[in-house]
Amino acid sequence: FHPDHAIRDAQESRGLGDVYKRQSKPINGESRSKSIVGVVIATLKCQNKIDLNKNHSFYTKELKDSYYGNVTVLQSLNMMARDEYIVGYELNEIHRKKIDILTKANKYRSDLESPGENKFRYHNINTDLIMLDLFNILKGKKGFKKWFEKNIVEPAGFSNKSKLLLDKKGNGIGSSSFYLSREDWMRFGVYTMSLLNDPNKCEGKFLRDSFNKVLYLSQLNLNS
Repeated sequence: FHPDHAIRDAQESRGLGDVYKRQSKPINGESRSKSIVGVVIATLKCQNKIDLNKNHSFYTKELKDSYYGNVTVLQSLNMMARDEYIVGYELNEIHRKKIDILTKANKYRSDLESPGENKFRYHNINTDLIMLDLFNILKGKKGFKKWFEKNIVEPAGFSNKSKLLLDKKGNGIGSSSFYLSREDWMRFGVYTMSLLNDPNKCEGKFLRDSFNKVLYLSQLNLNS
């Protein structure tokens, strides 16, 4: 298996080889970014570095008084952290650095909020809560970058620079702001499919089970 072979075949079949070869500039994956977070979670789970049944406040201590502090990582993976019509979470505020993810989440205090409906509601805060946890587990943005390069960039065969936008406090905006080149987005897709099709890979089993249990499908939108 080599991701570049699959990319070359896809490019040639579509007559887009010359176009894609010239486009090495990172582009925003927007909600496709959630797919990266999904594979990161699968990899960390297989490394025994994350417990999906822990609350967000276990990994992100600053959420202890927030409604979201009592939400588990698994609930966020299932997009069940909160009803989207109540949450008031606007990404443009985060992108413009008007407010950071942690401060926004802490506006909803656990002693003033009623329980959520425990229903699926697609909302970006789910993934950004997970990213808060990931940055803490991996010791900040430098630790995340180092881990990401070793565990995602290298095995997926990325060949161009990538980046993740940060909020005003330096936490990653994982719901919408991973930037990869067009080629590397394709490489990531090929790499993810290789995991799914490998019966011996722990990450592949986790991802297959995720699809079968309707777990984290919102994050793994590979067909988008």
